[in-house]
Amino acid sequence: MISAVLAVALAVALLASAIAGTPALVAGQTDDGTGAALPGPPSDCVIPRSAIDLTETPTPTLSPTATAIADEASPDAAASDRSTPATTAETPAATVTPTVDPLTEELLSASTTITSCLTERNVETFTAITTDTYRGQQFGSDAPISAEVYAQLAPTLLALEYQIVELRDITAVDATTVTALVTYTVAYQQRTSVWTFMQERVDGLLAWVLANEEAAPARIPDGASSLDVAIQDDAYTVSAQTTEGLDVAFNLSNADGEDHEVLVLKLPIGTGTGVLLQNPGPTLPDGVAFIGQSTVPAGSDGVLLLANLPPGIYTIVCLLPDENGLPHLSSGMEATFTVN
Repeated sequence: MISAVLAVALAVALLASAIAGTPALVAGQTDDGTGAALPGPPSDCVIPRSAIDLTETPTPTLSPTATAIADEASPDAAASDRSTPATTAETPAATVTPTVDPLTEELLSASTTITSCLTERNVETFTAITTDTYRGQQFGSDAPISAEVYAQLAPTLLALEYQIVELRDITAVDATTVTALVTYTVAYQQRTSVWTFMQERVDGLLAWVLANEEAAPARIPDGASSLDVAIQDDAYTVSAQTTEGLDVAFNLSNADGEDHEVLVLKLPIGTGTGVLLQNPGPTLPDGVAFIGQSTVPAGSDGVLLLANLPPGIYTIVCLLPDENGLPHLSSGMEATFTVN
């Protein structure tokens, strides 16, 4: 039975999630091939220890564009594979191994560990290398969430695959704190954020702890398609019904006087959006796959970047509540688009 304190925390988290439009508290995805996450290489949620003690060793000098690419499974790498013609056996391509400084390498390892823990839903390790502030952000809330409360709320999280694409632009904040620009994917959505890392003792040894995440402008891959989604009078207007290519950048604008979301889902064939209104609680019905989501505050603009989308028909809905507490979808706020 959930304690009174936990019940309050869960209610606050659910409310914050509804306001922010975060997909974090959505559950109910199936494993029957309709899931939103792309398969990726196996990775372990194991705390990487830091060999660099910033209190004793000066921070390595970094180029402003010091970059570490996660691996070939990233959407950016996949896009590169699609656009680069194969070389012949007679003229083999030259192999260039990029030089990555030790601090960048450690932060990339820490970032990969955090996303692996989220994918694997390993609460114990995840809470050991994240702060209360960042864990609150996972639930779309500005309120911090303790490790104990997070462990009890974690089962409500949707099972999605997280994957690091790129880490760059490391900046020292103080003797034990640095920031980095991190690009990563959640399901089919690609995000770029400034992550703040702090060097702390975890189980008696130095490790990098993720303290905070702040959204940054999206890094649009070369060759990505573009669609405009205008929101007005509780309705979407999409600039085109079809798009080409695997990467799609949505330019969002909300002319209404209230917040809306662009929640992209993949519905099973023959299933309409009415099933979303019949599903109680913060869940998705079986067979409905989360693709990506962005909240667009009243009178503002935004960008939603989806990467490696398979061909098919996708649905956009707004499940944020209206003044009567009903999802905007109930008044017909939905649209579709097709990826060829």
